[in-house]
Amino acid sequence: MCSGRQAMYGLWLKCGHILWITVTPGDLDRKLASRELTTTMVSYMMGPRVAVPVGLLVLLALAAGGTAQVAKGFTVRAQSYAWEDPGFRDVPYDSRDLTYIVVGGQKSNLDEGLKRGHQVFILNEQTGQVVDKAAFDTWVHGDAEAAKKMATFLGGAAEGRIIVVVVHDSGDFTGGLSSVLAPYGSTITYLGYRESYAMITQKGPKPSWFVEKRSAKGAGPTTVEAFIPPATKGFTVRAQSYAWEDPGFRDVPYNSRDLTYIVVGGQKSNIDEGLKRGHQVFILNEQTGQVVDKAAFDTWVHGDAEAAKKMATFLGGAAEGRIIVVVVHDSGDFTGGLSSVLAPYGSTITYLGRRESYAMITQKGPKPSWFVEKKSAQRAGPTIVEAFVPPDLETRRVCEGGILTISCPAGKTINIVSAMYGRTQGPEVCPHPTIGNTNCISKTSLSYMRSKCQGKSRCSVAADNGRFGDPCMPFTYKYLEVEYTCGAGKPDRRGLEDHEVDSNKERLAEEARELLELLREKQDENALRRREFGEDDVDLDSELSEEYAEDMAKATE
Repeated sequence: MCSGRQAMYGLWLKCGHILWITVTPGDLDRKLASRELTTTMVSYMMGPRVAVPVGLLVLLALAAGGTAQVAKGFTVRAQSYAWEDPGFRDVPYDSRDLTYIVVGGQKSNLDEGLKRGHQVFILNEQTGQVVDKAAFDTWVHGDAEAAKKMATFLGGAAEGRIIVVVVHDSGDFTGGLSSVLAPYGSTITYLGYRESYAMITQKGPKPSWFVEKRSAKGAGPTTVEAFIPPATKGFTVRAQSYAWEDPGFRDVPYNSRDLTYIVVGGQKSNIDEGLKRGHQVFILNEQTGQVVDKAAFDTWVHGDAEAAKKMATFLGGAAEGRIIVVVVHDSGDFTGGLSSVLAPYGSTITYLGRRESYAMITQKGPKPSWFVEKKSAQRAGPTIVEAFVPPDLETRRVCEGGILTISCPAGKTINIVSAMYGRTQGPEVCPHPTIGNTNCISKTSLSYMRSKCQGKSRCSVAADNGRFGDPCMPFTYKYLEVEYTCGAGKPDRRGLEDHEVDSNKERLAEEARELLELLREKQDENALRRREFGEDDVDLDSELSEEYAEDMAKATE
């Protein structure tokens, strides 16, 4: 006989080692918004009223949130205030109304430390969320290592991130400072004493909306604004192969950048050094399209007898999931096993004739749906192919006090791209009465998430101050937001699709014990809050989740 308990959001039934919850989609949405379901493990299936099993099949924590909403573009405004600008000395040096940025109507400043010099903000290109920020004392009498530190900071930003730079007080140190910003589109080579300066750009190819401006001493503040259009996740790759007999090949230098090349996101890439003849191979990051490696192999019939073997080794060294682009320059007609080198990557062309052009775009791993290859007869080139590489970046968010669970399909593992515990958005994200600070990020967010989830097939992390510290003191309700991808690789333990059944009791027991430990920690924290503040955040769902975890552990003893 099954026993039942009436919870505030539905009816729980405990039958053996399986828990059930009945809830309407509208009920669930309301509970998620009000944080009543903070540690419930449910598999949510749409329907007018659904009974959902929670057991050996599913371990999901739906915790007051879900996939982050993608912004439909956003506006960034940046203000730089220098010492001699009118009004600078009429307010406190650290006033939030001097140097700042505004994203979607939300102001952000540097909150800690010396703010003088260049302040740099890194924004998520999808949402405008501030994911990192720092100040560098580039005053002429400031930090002699400031330019170097800023270059390192910018270099660590992910490809595609929005970069905003503003100067506070003075940033006139000239020790290589202009070269630090030049890779990001800046053409201003000199900044004078107490001149104000602001720039909005993007890491990667210089965007069409790029803006920068400086003002002479006393002529500021300097204000710039840019609309960041909706980021198109994924990218387009175009590849061109030019052979010796193709029209126009011999009208330009043999190593011309306009013959054989690839283009990713409007950015052209060539093989820059050595002999370019034969098969050229480009390896791209599957998330950003960035070229991470490239090489040429002299596969001409009278070229390098080891070329096919070398190319096979090069391709074999590429990470699983990487985008592979192959183009032939001049001629690549060596037949000594060449077709077998490309066959594992989807190629079905078994023969390439003398001075025929050829191009292929593929991915390491299973042959993608967007795979393309083409060859053209002698003098019928150049050969051009193009493919759109779709995205696979996932975003998850959970409100403070909840448990965030992320997982990957069987055979794939988690790669944490970015993580943020704190608050950079207003009450529209994780609504709560206490939102005193919307400009705070835990510096350990990324490192902690990677320590718990990197390389695993599934992981659960509690979003609380005990794990990330409190970057938003005082009185601010926070959230944890994580971006990740699922890549092929050997996981720490086998991951399951939601519909799969796993009979590996040892693995289940390990997973149950980990979850039990996490749940007990949450119970202890809630008990402490009850004693100290009279709060009661422990609902029946937490208690039943603990029962469930205990049942799972006992089942495998």
